[in-house]
Order: sequence, then C-alpha cells, then structure tokens
Amino acid sequence: MNTKSVAKMLLPALSVIVLALMSAGSSNDHPDANPQTGPVKLVYNYPAGDYVKYLHTNKIIQTMDIEGQSMDVIVNGIMGCSVRGVAASGENLTLEIRIDTLGQVINSPQGYSGGTVQSVKGRSFSMSITQCGKEPDLQEAQNLVYFIEGSGETNASQLFNDFFPYLPVNPIRPGETWNSSDTSDLTTPSISIKTITSSVNKFEGIEKVNGIECAKITSELSGQQTMITESQGMSVSVSGTFTGTATLLFAIKEGYFVEQNTSAKMKGMIDVSGQMTFPLAMETNTSTKMVK
Repeated sequence: MNTKSVAKMLLPALSVIVLALMSAGSSNDHPDANPQTGPVKLVYNYPAGDYVKYLHTNKIIQTMDIEGQSMDVIVNGIMGCSVRGVAASGENLTLEIRIDTLGQVINSPQGYSGGTVQSVKGRSFSMSITQCGKEPDLQEAQNLVYFIEGSGETNASQLFNDFFPYLPVNPIRPGETWNSSDTSDLTTPSISIKTITSSVNKFEGIEKVNGIECAKITSELSGQQTMITESQGMSVSVSGTFTGTATLLFAIKEGYFVEQNTSAKMKGMIDVSGQMTFPLAMETNTSTKMVK
C-alpha cells in the first residue's frame, strides 16, 4: 500500500482523534501587592443567575512517518459555551451548559475540511460536577448528538469530559506543591480514549484578572494515552506517552475558573488492525478563557 493510499485511509480516523482532544479573554494583572499567606480552599460554586461564558481554542499538529515520508495534519478548533449553576445536592453542583459556537478546520495532505457546526448553536444540557471539578454524570451531554464534517457523528461529552479543571481536595498555601494522578475514560460512537495523567502542582499565589482575585496553579504533566477508532472498516489505535505544562487561574470567592492554558507533546505509534504501524508525534495547545 503506497503512502497516498495509507494517508487517505487514516485521515478520517485522525480527524476523529483530534476532535476528541478538544476537551477545556481575560488579561492577567500583576500579582497582588499584599499576597495571601494563609490557606485557601478552592471549590466550584457557579452562580445560579448570569451565565459565565468561555471561549475554548485548540491547535493540534500531528506528524506521521509513513514509509520514510512525513505527513502533517493540523487542526484548529474553537468552542464557545455559557455555564451557570442550577442546583446543589450534597457534594455535587448541577450546571446548565449552553453551546454558543463550535467549529474546527483540518489542514491535511488531502486539503482543507471542516467549518462551523450550526446544528449545536444555542442548544443546552445539564451536567453535574463535584466541588473539585469531577464530572460524575455526562448522560445529557451524551444525548446531544451532532455531526462534524470530516470527523463524523459525535456528542457533547467529547467536549466536556475534563472541561472543568480539577481542584485540590485540601486547602493550599502559596508556594505549596503537591502531586496528583487521574485516570479518564471517554467513549463516544466514534472513539474511545483512556488517559492516565500524573502531575506535580504548585500554588504560585494570588493574581488579579480584571479585578477578580484568582489562585494561580501551575502543573507539570506526564502520562499515557490510548485512542481507538475505526476508518474504512479497519481498527485504528493510537498509543503513546506525553509531557506538558498547565496554568490555571481560579476565582476564589466566585467559585469558577477564569482561565486555563495547557501545552503537551505526545510520541507514540499508530496501529492499523495489527497489520501496519507508523510513528506519530502530536503537539497540542489549548486555551480556555472567560469572556464577556
């Protein structure tokens, strides 16, 4: 099978994979002149009135080596959403999520594909998160199904699985560091993904973002990821290890995140039905910012 044939077969699968990786502006002021020195307890508590609006942007660069020939796939994605609290029940907070805009453009050796997904604009669903940001219930997100050109059918759980940054369980002090680990499983009609992440986190201190006092947390990330999808009747799996960094700004009094930026690099292999394997390198940069 020649390089062009392999590329044509794999591109639909790669489109699904990069869409799945989309899951998560304000400007930073200088650090507070009187930084907090006592412990801070961070919890989610979205208000029940006005929406908190976010703009999420994502750029993914995939490079495959097929029989010595390099092939790049570049994806730019955007998602705007509005979030507000509905009800609190014990440790969980029920949220209403409205999708304001969604789109992606794929640049590959086969040309450009994608665009705006008009069918989801203005559609809403409910989901629950814990005070620390875990998502115990994504059923309604799974029921919001839509189609993306070049990637096929999927649902909103692909966008909001791990959308909300996880918070430390215990109160933290400026300068404090801690380790954390998490395993995430996501299954949609088009793909299944398992991610194991370890992070070393540091509470850098308090920063003001448009007058809002935010806790700034930085993280060094590492882990493993496995993704399985299908293309033209063949099973396509991607597995590899990644490293990266993340920065979180969380509004302490208001109870929601203001900004998160993540950069990661992954090296792995693509396996096509156990018959062909190719090296893969992937670079991901994502930004989620609160907007007016």
